[in-house]
Amino acid sequence: MAIARDYSLDLGWLTEAAWTYVGDSVWEPLDLAVGAEGEDAAATAADALVELLSALARRQHENRARTVERLVAVTDTGLLPAELSEMAVYYRAKAQRDLGHTEESRQGMQMVATGGRLAANARRGLAPLSRLVGDFPTALEAAERLSWEGRHHRVLGDVLRAGDGCPLRP
Repeated sequence: MAIARDYSLDLGWLTEAAWTYVGDSVWEPLDLAVGAEGEDAAATAADALVELLSALARRQHENRARTVERLVAVTDTGLLPAELSEMAVYYRAKAQRDLGHTEESRQGMQMVATGGRLAANARRGLAPLSRLVGDFPTALEAAERLSWEGRHHRVLGDVLRAGDGCPLRP
């Protein structure tokens, strides 16, 4: 990553490495400081990638509001390729959900749910978020579109469970 940063190279194989890093959920810290020569902001795609992965690794150890700030900043740079930007939006939506920012989280999940590697995860997250704001048609649609891996029966049960006042309940 340091070479990609220092010479403003395309991320190339580092994109797949980032997905592996996230998929492994080990969250080892990255030692590369963002920005060459002590700059605070990301100047290259590699800087933005380091900041993205660092924010994800640190999210369990810092306030979710800080995670949201970091992920907003990294997506605002516009330096990441679309699939890595999607990663930032998805994890930002998860942090917003944890903060109780249901509508912001739902909007992020809706963006990611349209396609890509995290689409199934986003659809799974979208169902309860939509239910919480009373958007039962969207919650039901999201639950019905999940696969077995998406725990569609469990999510559908949550949407239709008694006591929610769901107008779609049979």
